[in-house]
Amino acid sequence: MQREIQRLVMCAALAVTGGVATACSDSNGADQAEGGSSASGGDGGDTNGGEAGASGASGASGVSGGANEGASTAGTMGGMTAGGANAPECDSKLRVIVRDFTETHPDFESFSGNAPFKGLVKEDLGPDTKPVYAPNGATSVSSGQAGFDQWYRDTANVNVQIPIDIEFTETTPGVFVYDNSSFFPIDGMGLGNGPDNAPHNYLFTTEAHTVFTYKGGEFFTFRGDDDLWVFINGKLAVDLGGLHPVATGSVSLDAEAPRLNIEKGKTYPMDIFHAERHTNESNYRIETTIDLSCIENIPII
Repeated sequence: MQREIQRLVMCAALAVTGGVATACSDSNGADQAEGGSSASGGDGGDTNGGEAGASGASGASGVSGGANEGASTAGTMGGMTAGGANAPECDSKLRVIVRDFTETHPDFESFSGNAPFKGLVKEDLGPDTKPVYAPNGATSVSSGQAGFDQWYRDTANVNVQIPIDIEFTETTPGVFVYDNSSFFPIDGMGLGNGPDNAPHNYLFTTEAHTVFTYKGGEFFTFRGDDDLWVFINGKLAVDLGGLHPVATGSVSLDAEAPRLNIEKGKTYPMDIFHAERHTNESNYRIETTIDLSCIENIPII
């Protein structure tokens, strides 16, 4: 039922922008094509074992806290155009749900790594718009499905949800950037700073959901640590899983259009998932030519 509610909200957003995503063709989104991710990880110069670049609090680099936890439903569509047709309500910021964890969780502060771990999640987004754990059991960077299933779901006595907003800068016409080399958006909040007496709140996950109209020529690039997955139209587009130094993954929408099952002029969902699972650094940088001048935030369930 929750998945159906979220699907209907997303489809309503798509309808007012004049596009129809595959997921709206039927209740199961069964028409999505199969294929493998083309995102490539790159090594960065910083490591998780290094010192954090700054000790600033959660307001740094365009991050602002949500008014309250219920605000995760921001971005509801509404309004009328001059011609009388429904128009989407624009947000200038991307709504992000942060879930705070502690080192008592088996996946946080328990693993380390030197390179991205591809294949930690399945190619297709799950029916509840969450990543699906792919391996059969534990890996060198994860404890298994039971632990992973808590990363992006509110779980009593395990995590605490905190909504924030991040703001993109149009650095050159049509290029939108969010760049934070000290990404600690919930310092002093949630379950508190940690692990131990750390100067920041290091252990958390983030997720964001929006829609965009594919115009042709777009790219999406992420640079950071640790885990990062981007899904476009329900298909894995960038795969930077695992604990690793700063790494880069990118996708050209034109090159991947057949696999992502996207067509120019139509509107599709984009779902972004990230985890910060180990001290001492937290880098988060998005650069994209996907139009983020008018962000349509999709409620997170």
